[in-house]
Amino acid sequence: MRVLISFLTMLTLFVGIGASAAEVTNSSVSSPIEKTTLAYIANAANNNIQVVDLSSGKTLRKIYAGAGPWRLVSSPDGKQLLAQHWYSESTAIIDLTDHEIKHVLPYRGPGIFSNDGEQFVTFSWPRSGLYKIDPKNGDRLGVKVTEINKIYDLVQRQDSAGFYMARFDPQSKVESERYSYIVNYPYDLKNSTPSPVSPATQRTGLGPTSIIVSAKEPFLLTADSETNGLSLINVHGDGRGVPTCSAPQAILLSPDETKMAVLCWRGLGIKKSYVVLYETDFSVRPWPVITEINAATINGGLVEGSFDGDKLYVLDQLNRELIELDGKTLKTLRSFSTGDVPMDVELVQVPLSVRDDLLNSEGRSRQLVKKIIKQMQSVSAPYSDLSWRETATWKVDSVGVSAKENGEEKDVETQPAKNPSTLSQRMQYYKAPNWLRTEAEGGLVRLAQAGTSVSILEDGRFWVTPRQNLLSSLYGLSSLSVDEAIQRLAGDVPGSSYLRSGIAVDVVMEFEEKEEKDGSHTDHDHQHAEGHEPHRYYVIGANETGQAVPQLWVDANTAYPTNLIEKFPVNKAEGHQTESKQFGGIIETKFYDYKKIDKMYSMPGRLERVLDNGRTEEVKIDQVKINSGIPDEKFDLALLGDTRRVPKLSEKEDGAEKGKTASQASGEYIYHPLETHEPYSSNPPTSGAHLPFIADWGAYQVPLPLALQVYNLKVGGVVIQYNCRKACPDTVAKLEDILKRYPEYVILAPYPLMESKIAVTAWAKLETFDEFDEASIVNFIETNKGIAHHADSGDIK
Repeated sequence: MRVLISFLTMLTLFVGIGASAAEVTNSSVSSPIEKTTLAYIANAANNNIQVVDLSSGKTLRKIYAGAGPWRLVSSPDGKQLLAQHWYSESTAIIDLTDHEIKHVLPYRGPGIFSNDGEQFVTFSWPRSGLYKIDPKNGDRLGVKVTEINKIYDLVQRQDSAGFYMARFDPQSKVESERYSYIVNYPYDLKNSTPSPVSPATQRTGLGPTSIIVSAKEPFLLTADSETNGLSLINVHGDGRGVPTCSAPQAILLSPDETKMAVLCWRGLGIKKSYVVLYETDFSVRPWPVITEINAATINGGLVEGSFDGDKLYVLDQLNRELIELDGKTLKTLRSFSTGDVPMDVELVQVPLSVRDDLLNSEGRSRQLVKKIIKQMQSVSAPYSDLSWRETATWKVDSVGVSAKENGEEKDVETQPAKNPSTLSQRMQYYKAPNWLRTEAEGGLVRLAQAGTSVSILEDGRFWVTPRQNLLSSLYGLSSLSVDEAIQRLAGDVPGSSYLRSGIAVDVVMEFEEKEEKDGSHTDHDHQHAEGHEPHRYYVIGANETGQAVPQLWVDANTAYPTNLIEKFPVNKAEGHQTESKQFGGIIETKFYDYKKIDKMYSMPGRLERVLDNGRTEEVKIDQVKINSGIPDEKFDLALLGDTRRVPKLSEKEDGAEKGKTASQASGEYIYHPLETHEPYSSNPPTSGAHLPFIADWGAYQVPLPLALQVYNLKVGGVVIQYNCRKACPDTVAKLEDILKRYPEYVILAPYPLMESKIAVTAWAKLETFDEFDEASIVNFIETNKGIAHHADSGDIK
């Protein structure tokens, strides 16, 4: 199942597919083995797989297998779990006998095991290739180019001669294609001969995001998320609708297929979900009997679940809980805390010995990672803050591009640019535990903290993105405990935003760089003095060299980091276009010339950043200062780093300072918040240039980009913003109390670039307050919320 939950940053949350409980068996033992059920929960915003013992309610382990886990799939025999990650675009194969990660593969998903469990097939959204994987060794067996992109869910047909596939674009926040069909794609995994049958579409309701197939009878069901129904389809392609609750997101089928549960939730801003329980008999012809027997309302956001015996488990994303319901009455029995933004849950039965091992010991990989981090921490004393200057230049390949375009694979030396104007300088400021401020030429200021990054221009325009700065995490390792360091490298920062980078720290290998036959060394050896013996490295995040996944290389002799590979989401099959070649999302940072500062602190003297499109940035580091007392305000996201860059306003009279009505600027679309446009007529704005999508209703801890909030006003929203140069928790609490009355059409956010303490805006209306005035604020909301203004700006929809 899937649910679209949009965030401020144009990136969207994704929900995985849960399945019924599987079993871990031991064929060498004939007598029954006592077992218990474990719940595996994909906590997308913490980059971990949480393992919960349902009998005791204890969290036994958190597995760091990649960034942004969104989908979990257990093998038919219950011996493996595949965790698919949106941000790192990777799939981890986890052995459920010892919970070690055996392989990491560069595929985002969605994927499934074949009916016989011998193969694993997966897409890497939005690309159209369907990859065949041997789950035992992680080898790729082949790829089928389906020429159908944006596959978001799939199941194998009962006859194993093809797949049913659902298309969906969970990240689109502008007008895009909407789907009302699934694809019946013929593809026999064991037959290399192309099928003579062409792919066919089968009609469904609008927005099918989840598919289930009866294992016993020839029927399938889809959850049509933009309707209040399911689609029931037989093998001949004939279908009928099944009424259910509004916005169905997940269909859960009991193992014996006599019960079915449907979870419904409209998404963020709506704090109410529904569970509808049915009795089912798929053996009846011409159509199965599906009878509603119970329903329940849950105050939260349900996204996924699974049956286990006479219990039904559902995942509440809003309240961060796994809820245990009675499988007949739907009465809540227990709940278990999860991490931030839980996406998927998989229930697996394991022997008690496996449960006990998880309870009483750490995994081998985690023990090794802790040893490596302790060694890294030993080479530098801890510090509270750090600053340095970077002087950067891009290497220019004058003939390499044309040679490649002509198909000539020549070794072309890449020369640094000779034009001094290509040099750029930037100041970097770091403060423990994870605050980073960058001041670049041209006035750009970038703040990064706990997975959120804010970019601010000189004219007051700014943008917010969910991005973890792994490089700053490396600089601050000595100031953290070992467990904190593991969490930072993994991107596990409680309470921070979804979709940020992180390393699969529970994947680690030792690697010795060997000399080639011609006497040369492989790439990493150039970072050491000539004449040295080949070096040993620890590689955290990958279990094979050359993998296109986030990873950290550490010199086993010196304990210095040598290479950091980060992967950023690329959501177009062709990658992001740059000046010369497409950027595929991978950046490698190489560290050189480590030096001791004040005989206590270690810092590299030079960096090299290599993009996967061939561009390279050389960075020289100097002017390093330790513990200089940098004020906290310089890193404060709510204050925009204390930049105080008030946006330039239009010279036209707007009346905004005089009363409640401001003039209406044109409602032109822009497609990036930092794109140049006509100045707004008031601050904060009430109309004018805006992005072609809205922000989610609710409260924000960082300022809301102006071009984003304007579209919220246009669709009938009200934005409450406050300016607290000094902390004003009482005022914020009162404003939050008002917000709680309005689940839709109201936003609350800080905004430090205005003169007044509080401002309330609607389309072409602005009211400001020097002190909190509940009656006036509520009256403004009641008067203006829910009134759309598309026609007022010539943008009729």
